[in-house]
This record gives sequence, structure tokens and C-alpha cells, in this order.
Amino acid sequence: MPALSTTSQRGIPVKQIGNGSTGASSDIADSVGPKRVLNKALTLSHFPSNRSLNKVAPEDVVAPPPLTRKQKVLAFVENKYVSSFMTACTIFALFGDDFRVSVFPKDADDHVYNVLFSLFIFFFIELCLNVYSRPNYFNHGRGFSFYLDLISTLSVIPDVDWIWSKVVGTSSTSSTQAAALKAGRASRAGTKAGRIVRLVRLFRMLRILRVVKKNKNGEPKKIEISEPSKIGKVLTEKTTRRLIVLVLLIIIVSPIIDGTVDLTQDDFQTSQFERLHRYTQDYNSSGLITMAHMQNLVNEYVRDSNGLIVQMTLTNIDSSMVKSWLQQVRFQSLNSDGTDWQFGSNQTLTKNPKTGWSSSYLVDHPTTKYRDTEVTTVDNLGCYINDMCTDCNAASGTSPCHSFVTYDISSYTRNAANLNIGKTIVVMICFAVSIFVLTKDAETMVIGPIERMMRLVTQLAQNPLGSTEAKREDYEDFLADYETKMLEDTLSKIGRLLQVGFGAAGTEIIAKNMGGAGDFDVMIPGKKITSVFGFGIIEHFTETCSILEEDVITYINTIAEIVHGDAKVFHGAANKNIGSAFLLAWKICDGGLPGMRDPRDPADKPRMLPAEKQKRRDGIYIKSTGAGTVVRRVGPTELVDSALTAVLKMRVDLHNANHHGTLHKYCNNTKLIAAFDSFEVHLGFGLHIGWAIEGAIGSRFKIDASYLSPNVNMAARLEAATGQFDVPMLISEWFVDELSAEARRFCRKIDRVAVKGSEIPMDLWTFDIGRYPAEGVKPDISDDGRQKPVEFGFDPIFPALQEGIPSVFFSNFNEGIGAYFAGKWDVARSKLTAANQIWEDGPTKVVLKVMETEGRTEEGEFMAPTWWKGYRQLTEK
Repeated sequence: MPALSTTSQRGIPVKQIGNGSTGASSDIADSVGPKRVLNKALTLSHFPSNRSLNKVAPEDVVAPPPLTRKQKVLAFVENKYVSSFMTACTIFALFGDDFRVSVFPKDADDHVYNVLFSLFIFFFIELCLNVYSRPNYFNHGRGFSFYLDLISTLSVIPDVDWIWSKVVGTSSTSSTQAAALKAGRASRAGTKAGRIVRLVRLFRMLRILRVVKKNKNGEPKKIEISEPSKIGKVLTEKTTRRLIVLVLLIIIVSPIIDGTVDLTQDDFQTSQFERLHRYTQDYNSSGLITMAHMQNLVNEYVRDSNGLIVQMTLTNIDSSMVKSWLQQVRFQSLNSDGTDWQFGSNQTLTKNPKTGWSSSYLVDHPTTKYRDTEVTTVDNLGCYINDMCTDCNAASGTSPCHSFVTYDISSYTRNAANLNIGKTIVVMICFAVSIFVLTKDAETMVIGPIERMMRLVTQLAQNPLGSTEAKREDYEDFLADYETKMLEDTLSKIGRLLQVGFGAAGTEIIAKNMGGAGDFDVMIPGKKITSVFGFGIIEHFTETCSILEEDVITYINTIAEIVHGDAKVFHGAANKNIGSAFLLAWKICDGGLPGMRDPRDPADKPRMLPAEKQKRRDGIYIKSTGAGTVVRRVGPTELVDSALTAVLKMRVDLHNANHHGTLHKYCNNTKLIAAFDSFEVHLGFGLHIGWAIEGAIGSRFKIDASYLSPNVNMAARLEAATGQFDVPMLISEWFVDELSAEARRFCRKIDRVAVKGSEIPMDLWTFDIGRYPAEGVKPDISDDGRQKPVEFGFDPIFPALQEGIPSVFFSNFNEGIGAYFAGKWDVARSKLTAANQIWEDGPTKVVLKVMETEGRTEEGEFMAPTWWKGYRQLTEK
């Protein structure tokens, strides 16, 4: 059987080492030496290609651990619907009682009380659930948040009248009522303050706001505002605690020490009514005060008391007579400026022009019309004889001599309720503004930078290839000279160095060691993945290195910029760089890809049906930006098409760089021209797909994040064979199987061989380029920043690449290579010879040489040898 020369047709010496067995890998060693050696290990990721996350293949998905009972309870309490409901309850508890007084009639009181009691039950249940499930909430009786919530829960009780009235009871004396009113108002202010502390929870909720939007593909897109750092939580919590205590003390204490908190009565109402009470007793001991006189006194009291009287009772006078007097009261009109009575005018008005009072206000039982808080009563108790009260010190606190007048203060009560609503809103605003002001400097200068640094560490743990650049708006200009800004910049650079140093294959190492607490551990166990591997080598590197000397680094990096950048543009990642060699990877998923053929599979192994393959591959994708700015999902077939497109872009860009780009100066280098007559930079490429083991190889002194697999070695073998076939790239049949049908029709099958040490044949393919467009191969970016999928069936660039190759060449070659595989070598030689005459082609020459060597008979005819099975042994790698 034929053995191809160890020196390629492009003059690149190739030496085989190793047998390519399972578990081996390929490496490149001593690339500046006399030979380009292909060893068994190849792969360190060095250049992060994109912000991508790999989806695990369905058969490799590990179910997350089940939630504990406490975690389930906490998740229920923090559910957005439960949180929204409790927020609504808090708002109602804050304003509900004041709205009851301000807006609703008395008939609605019982309904509001029932709702408020229901809120108490909800708050109590929430409190119990938090004590059970939330860490450090109760904290062995030292939890500050627990006591705030307990106070705010109990503060609902004073608003439920049928409970609170039994707790505080009632009183009948004027002095007791006045004291009770003051105490009640102070108590109500305290309970209001207790409910206001619940708003602190609302402010904390705003810090962890989660917004779900719909993108144009209908996918839910989650935007998260990161959780505050621990130091930020502690500092903000301490500041908030102090502020809460201060505000609560002010709210509770100020009504008690404020002299303006008093009954809504003036001195006239109290002192003059006491005289009325005495006029019916010892003040009339002479009997000279007649009923007519009493009626006039009552009339004067009504006109001058400036109140809305709803009921009056005078001791020793029949209540019906007093009511009749009140109904007969008439008023004068006001003077021109409306400040006083117009004296001398007749009293003919039935409605007090000062207060609006009339006899229509009178009722026999005020409690049927008014709430207890909407009336106030002036009481006078005691039977007087000769200026002495005979029963004022009675233990019972009652007397048969009892006079009282009841006033309607509902308008005052409504105004007070409205003022309470305003005061509550003001306190809420004060809380928010005070917390913001008191924590702003610490947030900006300390907490903010720490949170951004922690966010960077978290991002590296979650997405090791994500961007480490902070947004400009995250920084304050005045922080530029502070140490925290320097630390942020340094950490960002360290993160970028980790990405460049470890790359795609080192994501697990970065994620595990940046994920929080724990020991430093870089020896991550291996993990099976599926990936496309691309292998490229710079031609004539040994001689070029000797000529360029120190400039060889710039030379390699200029080429690497093209190769790495083009891989990144089409969702790939550059990996190990050793001398003249580049390994590229397009990681598809963790684990195996369902339905993908393996070079180890026997030829008679049945293939998975396309429908079943598609079904099992649903949900397998990576997330990548490519050359765009918006992350999107890229499935396996599109990723394979993208890998082919990336290598085509490299070939075009290298060609253009030679003629009018960054490599043009090397093409004009006099030393290189003298050594090679004419010089251009050329790379050979091999493309293959398969499984590999991703992991860290080395010791605690030095590690490489590597892909170990015979499939990596296969990509290197394909590149090595490009010199034998005199083509810029070779593609394995397993890679072609995973291409889309549109991409596959642009590829050309050039031979079928079995590599050394294997009896399983492999089809070799290539992609021919007949013209190199100046504009190159560009990704298609939509208006919203998403990179569109590669479309071999619609993008005109792909037919344009093959415009310089006559279509008759492809038809003759395909007929000839088909006859070659079928053993009809006489037909194959005729067709391939015709094809080569139309367009000179390296693979055509190789196959013609094989037939010349192995198939020519003594009669000069061409016939397949007896050992021919449709393929030949490739004895050189």
C-alpha cells in the first residue's frame, strides 16, 4: 500500500510520534527547532472568545438538591405575590383607620375593624413564618427586625375598637376624659410609629428589585440588581436602626410633651357651663332666677360657645324644656367685616352665622349618629349648697346633680385624620430621605466599591469568560484618586489576566476558586465535553524564526490577532499557543452530544434517526455574543457552521493581510524574500469534532487547563496532512456530518483513508477558495446588536469564495472520485485528469499519483488492486 512522503508538498517536515490511542492528546514541542513535532497533548485555553455559558447535554444533567422545609417556607414568604399582598396590607394598616374617619360613615366602622383584625392575623402568621424560616431573624431573642415586626403587628390592635375599648375601658368625668384623650393620642401616635417601621421592609425590598422583560424572541430576560454586600448590609442596618429608634422616640414623646394636644374645648365652654350648672342650684338660693332668665342664659351660652351643640342636660330642669330652649335660639347677623355680631340688630336668624349651628344638630342619642371620637362632652357633677359641694368626693364618681353638654367635633376629627395621613406620608419620606442621606457617603466611598468588587468576583464565578470591565456610570468622578478605585481597577485586571491565562478550558478552575469561601484548589477533576477542534500551524516557521529573531514574537502575535479574533467573532475560543501552532475550540456542551458519531464507532453501528437526534438535542446550546453586543443562544449545528466560517474568515483575512494589511511588511522583508524568493504567510488548518476531557493538568507549581482526547490529536493530524494534499485545510467526515446541509454542499470530499494504527476509514473533505474578496467574511449583526446565524444557503459571500473555480471542474472531480472509491480506476483516472487540466488541484494530483503507483498494470491500463476496499492506508500522519 502507498506511503506518502514524510515531507509535504509545501516543504514542511512532519514526524509522527505516538499511536493516537484513546486518552492521548497532541502537543507541539520545540517549534523553533529543525522539525515540527506533533506530540500527544494539545490544548490550553489562552484567550476568552466570548461571554458564553455551555448547556449540559440532557443525559448529563444533575438534578439540584431538594429544598428543605425551612427553605420552602422562606421561599413562600419571599414569593413576589405574597410580598405584594403583605405590602398592600402594610399600606392599609398605615392609612386604613384614618381613611375610616376621614372618608367613610360610621356604618362602615365594623367592616374596617374586621379588615384590620384580619391584617393582624396575617402579620402574626408572617411573623411566625419568619421566626421559623429566616436565618438570624429571631436570633435567640436578640433580633432587631423581629422586635420591629412584633411592635408593628401589635400596633394594629388599638385600631380595632371592639378589642381596644375592652383593654382601656371608658370614663365619665371631664378631667378623666381629657387625660384619656391625651394618653390616647400619644398611644395612637406610638402605634402609628410602630406600623411605620414596617415600611423599612419596603425600602429593603427595593434593593433587590427583579424585573422580567420580554425580548424580541419572546424569551424572558431577567435583569438583576445585585444584592448588597455583607458590610453594606451591616452598615445600612445599623444606621437604619438608629434612625428608627430616634424617629419613634420623637413620634411617641412629642404628643405627650406638646401643650397643644388638648381637648377641642375653649375656656368659655367649660367655665360658663359650670355657671349654668350652679344657676339651678346654690346660685339661685334666693329664687330670683326664673325659667325665663335660665332660657336667656342658655341662649347666651349657645350664641357665644362657638361650638356645634348636639345635646344639653341641666340638673333640676327637664330635658325637654332645655331642648325647647335650644330650638328657640335665634342669632343676630354679623357686622360688615364678619368678625363679630352686629349689635342692635334683631335676633331673627335660626342658623349661627359664625359656626353654622342650628337646632337641626340636636339629637336625643348622639351615639346613634356620631362616633365616640366625633363628639366631646363638657360635664359638671355635684350638688351644691351654699357654695359647698355635698357629693363631689364620692367614691363612686357619680352624682344625682349632673349637667352636661355634647358638641359635634366631626369636622375636627376628619381634619385630624387627614393631617395624620399627611404626617404618615411625611414620616415615610423622612425615613427614606434620612436613610439615603446618612448612608450616601459610606455607600459611595466604601460600600459601592466593595459591592462592585464582589460583583466582579461573583461574575467570574458564574461566568468565567464574562466581561470584567465596570460600566462608566458605576463610578463617581471624585473617587478616581481614592484607594478603593485603584483596588477595583487592579481586581478587574486580575480577572482579565485569569481569563486570558486559563481561557475557555479553565472556566471550572476560575469558577470554583472565585466562588467564595474555601481552600485554594486548582486541581479540578476532569469533565467530559463535546467540542469542535480547529488546529492551525504557520508554515516555514523554523526558517522564519531564525531570520526574524526578536521580531518573531511580534510576527506570531500579529498572526494570532487574526486567528484568535476570527474565532471569537464566530463564537469560538483560542486555546493553546506553542510556537507556530494554534488550537481553537468551539465548545458545544458538557458531556456527549446525542446522535453524534465517534471515530471509535464500528462501521456497522446504526445511526440515530434525524427526528430522534433533533428531539434529544433540544435545549442544548451555548450563550454567546459573538461579534454582537447582545447574548443569544447558539445551537450545535449553528456552532459547527460557525467554526467552518471562522476558519474561512481566517484564510481570507490572512490573504488580505499579506497583500495590504498587517502582514504586508513581512512579505516585503528583504531577508525573508532572500530566503524564500517570494514570501507570504500561510497557515494550514484541520477541523474535527468529538469528545474531550476538560481539566487541569500539572501540579501546585504550574497547571495547564487542557482538553485531552484523541479528537484533539485528530485535528492536528488533519492539519499535518494538508501538506500532503497541498490544500490549506482538511475537514474530517465527522465534522461534515454535523454541518448543515447548505454548508455541506460547498465542501468537497477528496479522499477516504485509514490513519495509521486504525482499520476504520475516514473521509477527508476540504473547502476550496477560488477568489479572496477584499471585504472579507463578515458576521451579520442585526439592529438590536444580535449576531445572526450563519446562512450558507443565502449569504452571497460563500458562492463568491468559489467564483474562480469552474463548475465543470467540480463535476469532473466528483465523478472521478466516485469511480475511484468504487474501484473503477480507469474511469477515475480519465475524469480526474480532465478535472486537473481545467483547474490545477493538489488533491486531484495526490489521487492520480496513488492510482499511478498502485493501479497501473503491465499493459498500461489502470485497475484497482486486490486489497482495495474503497479506501487506502495513510501511513503518515
